[in-house]
Amino acid sequence: MTFEFPQAVAVSHYTVSMRTDCCVGQQPYGWQWQCVDGGTVGVMVDDRISVKPFTAVGQCRIFYVQNPVACSKLRFYSPLTVSIAEVAFYEAT
Repeated sequence: MTFEFPQAVAVSHYTVSMRTDCCVGQQPYGWQWQCVDGGTVGVMVDDRISVKPFTAVGQCRIFYVQNPVACSKLRFYSPLTVSIAEVAFYEAT
């Protein structure tokens, strides 16, 4: 899944929400964010592989980006995620 912004932003943190209409067994278990635009293609922005951050259906968690990079396209990759409800990005001010 790829998220595209109207201009390059350095995301400082983001939230991920688990679905409310299903079970804890379909929670995200880990993921990676990569910048995939222009000259920064494939730059790792954040890596949460093997992390199990959710404990309840509908839970929302905040994550601070490990490597903030100005980017206009972020790719979400997760071999272990069955489904998520929502992702929100925040830029440092």
